[in-house]
Order: sequence, then C-alpha cells, then structure tokens
Amino acid sequence: MKYEAVIAVDFNKLPSDFQHGIDSRFRIYERNDVKELVSLHLLDLKPPIGLDIWIIDRDHVFISFSPLSGIDKLSTAILFEHQSEVVEEFISWFDQVVLRSSVSYEEWIKKM
Repeated sequence: MKYEAVIAVDFNKLPSDFQHGIDSRFRIYERNDVKELVSLHLLDLKPPIGLDIWIIDRDHVFISFSPLSGIDKLSTAILFEHQSEVVEEFISWFDQVVLRSSVSYEEWIKKM
C-alpha cells in the first residue's frame, strides 16, 4: 500500500512554518520505516479548497468537505462503497489532472 497526498496551497501565501511542518512529519515516517510508502505533491491553487479525497482501493472512495478554508472540522462527507466505476473515474482524474498539475515536494524544495 502507498499513500499519495496532494496538498493544495497558494504558493504565495504559505504559512511561515509550512516546510518545517512537512519535514517534521517526514522525520516521523522515517523513524517508523514508512517514508518510502509516502509520496507528497503540492498543487498551487488560488484559493485553496477544503476538500479531502481518499481513494481507498478500486471499489471505495471517500470525499469530505470542510465548511471553510482553515477549519479542521468536517462538514459533509460522501462515501462510495463497492462503486468501481465511480472510483475508476476518481483515479483517472487524480492521476491525469491532479498529479500532472502538481509538483513533488522534493522538486518544490529544490526550487526554494
């Protein structure tokens, strides 16, 4: 299993501790020997949106919406169970649109 994450942020309005927070999280992954299972990408999005999509496997996808940017509390969620056709569309969108529009965290660090 691999965890691929894309964080949508406005590159021009990053919090001052943004890189430190991500690097701290990666050190935790490294200490627990799971760093190679995590892939992080950044997507420059203005304004960023409060949306989480969890593609669990080829049959399940979970979508959650936050009410406003910066609010951690979950507002609404949709779960597609045993919906392989729907999930395949999300996988295609994620791979063809989101990942292609994003930059890996490692590449982003090099440009800083």
